[in-house]
Amino acid sequence: LRVAIVGAGAAGLTVARELFRAGVKHLHIFEASDRIGGRLWSQPVPGQAHTTYELGAMRIPTFAPSEIVDNHTVRDRSAFGYYQGEFGIGGVPFPNPGSIAGGCTGIFLKDGRGPTGDADPSLLLWRPTPDDKAPPTDPLRRVYEKWFGFAERFQAGCRDAYEAGDAAWRARWHQIVLCYWHLDFADLVHLPGKSGADGDFGGLGMDEDEARLLYVMGVGDGGWGAFFNVSCLYVLRVMLFGFGDGHQLIEGVLDNPPDAGRELYSSNHHRLERPHFRGVQSLAECLLYAPCRGEASLFSAMNEPDGPRLYTRAAVRRISRQNDGSIALRAEGSPPGEYDAVVLTCPGWSLQLNVEFDGFGPDLIPDEVTHSMATSHWITSCKVFLPLREKIDPATQRPDDQVIPPLLMTDRFIQGVYSYGVRDDPGVLLVSYTWEDDATKLLSIADDHVLARRCVDELDRCRNHSGGLGLSPFLDIDHLGDACVVRWSRQPSYAGCSKLYRERMWNENQALLHYNQDVASQSGLFFAGDAFTVESGWVEAALRSALDATINLLVHHGAEMAFDVHKYPRRQRWDVEAEAHAAAGAAAKPVSGEGA
Repeated sequence: LRVAIVGAGAAGLTVARELFRAGVKHLHIFEASDRIGGRLWSQPVPGQAHTTYELGAMRIPTFAPSEIVDNHTVRDRSAFGYYQGEFGIGGVPFPNPGSIAGGCTGIFLKDGRGPTGDADPSLLLWRPTPDDKAPPTDPLRRVYEKWFGFAERFQAGCRDAYEAGDAAWRARWHQIVLCYWHLDFADLVHLPGKSGADGDFGGLGMDEDEARLLYVMGVGDGGWGAFFNVSCLYVLRVMLFGFGDGHQLIEGVLDNPPDAGRELYSSNHHRLERPHFRGVQSLAECLLYAPCRGEASLFSAMNEPDGPRLYTRAAVRRISRQNDGSIALRAEGSPPGEYDAVVLTCPGWSLQLNVEFDGFGPDLIPDEVTHSMATSHWITSCKVFLPLREKIDPATQRPDDQVIPPLLMTDRFIQGVYSYGVRDDPGVLLVSYTWEDDATKLLSIADDHVLARRCVDELDRCRNHSGGLGLSPFLDIDHLGDACVVRWSRQPSYAGCSKLYRERMWNENQALLHYNQDVASQSGLFFAGDAFTVESGWVEAALRSALDATINLLVHHGAEMAFDVHKYPRRQRWDVEAEAHAAAGAAAKPVSGEGA
């Protein structure tokens, strides 16, 4: 079995490792950049032993309330949790704004005049406790209560159906999709709440002032403004299926990491960055360098004559279907090859702009798949990091007007400010974390050092304007060249940080979700990665889709599986737009005897 994998991010390396474990040796991985990991990108902080700048994925959900044992998070109900346990990757609770792990979050709104704009300038302090997690002031509490009131009503209605069995749950989810598929999150924010009958739970019932606060503040994990113009089904799925629960800061494999060897080169002789096994990127490094069940690692097997291969700086340019059903692949800087299957893990926009498909008619790449890739909404993000001289400890005894919170939420252009560190490191300050329009506007400041300076000045302005202490003393302001900035819209092969989707895109999303199940066995192409999911932006979604691609590929090629493949879940397709229009037409018809 000859398999090519396009992309060496989390999904591509997961597919490669699992196929390798299953006995597939003819594996060729093509990576356009000179590094592995994709959007798992953890850059070590100079002078700090453990902390990294998390340029991509930063917080990983555990999908269950965090249970802390020996100061480490226990997790066992997710794909990430499985690999975390397999490789010994450490994690601790992530300091989200408004979270107990964060300790204290500063809130600076309307130049310090607070949510209503009529208070004396000050920095509000959000200090959640297990008994009271709500933010300060009545306006912020109302936003918090309206969100959690809706969430509890929605989850309770879904839980009853889920516990009643598969048929009841499928019917309930079907009803929910019909009620919400055409709405964006801003619609959901403003709709009045409902009981949940027939899957219609209404919305959050917020007015314009409350919606603006939700945009900036969120309800315990940062502002939600990036989601206002995307499908509300994305938000409902994230909430319902646990993506917002128990976020972890990934430490990495700090004790006894795998031995990767001394000289590291790709199969086309490009030097590879030496793995540091720190941060979220440690997952990608373990997938490549850690032994499989005590045997050879994927990387060490590349020394074998017929073993796997990893080609870097090898952007794929052409994928052609041959008359015999095999697939020829051409990539820069690597030898041409023919394969029985090709696994695509790169973003849909990248495929559309950079790869030519030849010999694949609409029966093998349906028009709805092509349309879905072309019209997917890739959101952008910008992060501006600086190293800290010392930890920011809100527990240090100071008067309230002099407290320095390690987190800040503001309606100024810097938006979200985070700080974190691993073990005894001073850590880093994410001095500005922005999404969508708030990130796009920062593109006008082209120089990264100038942007870092502007962000620090703005942060100090917020603190000084409210009578507090600035954060400059915690930073090495004289060396802003140490600033670490990533603008995902400028990253080659990405043009954004994650795929979200607009309202009314249900059918297009289903075309991608069903491809491995319905079409891949004929085309030889398999989709993996969060670009082909409906929970994009989360590592877990990338891992699950990678496992789905692996299972479908192996089953198609006659592999004996350790489970009953007939019990592997199959996705049910239905045209929500046609059904919604039919339902609307039926509702508009007069009842017999009326209107005569």
